[in-house]
Amino acid sequence: MSTVAQLANATVRIVNPVIAATTEVFETSMGYRPTRRELGIKDKKTPYFAITAVIGLSGRVTGSICLSLPQRTAFSAVHRMVDLQCTEVNQLVCDTVGEFTNMIAGTARKALGELHLELGLPNVVTGDGHDIQFPQKSQPMYVTFNSEIGPFMLVFGFVEH
Repeated sequence: MSTVAQLANATVRIVNPVIAATTEVFETSMGYRPTRRELGIKDKKTPYFAITAVIGLSGRVTGSICLSLPQRTAFSAVHRMVDLQCTEVNQLVCDTVGEFTNMIAGTARKALGELHLELGLPNVVTGDGHDIQFPQKSQPMYVTFNSEIGPFMLVFGFVEH
């Protein structure tokens, strides 16, 4: 199978379960359904927000899922989840964003059972101008959402073995 066909196959297999998992996690955890805005190919022109959690998955495909939020959206998520107000990025904010990413990846993993995926632990990157590297030959995609707590973005990229 050509590299292009492998990329297309991985994308077709993963994009819809990841979007569905995101919607399910937000509905279950926050009590509302986020609205999908844009789906596209991730490149340097599409910056991440200030807080990004990354979780790796491996099995028949290898890659990562990233959840990226502006500070205000992350602070609102913390407030909704644990009823605390945050005004700066701290461990609670990072843990909350990491846990959301873990729930999204875990839910997507269930839908992709035939790929026998194992989840890594989420890592959180903060600050403006950061970038995340995906497996070589993957074509990362992004999906932007609007929600009651603010905008956010998912980025994911996978390659098949």
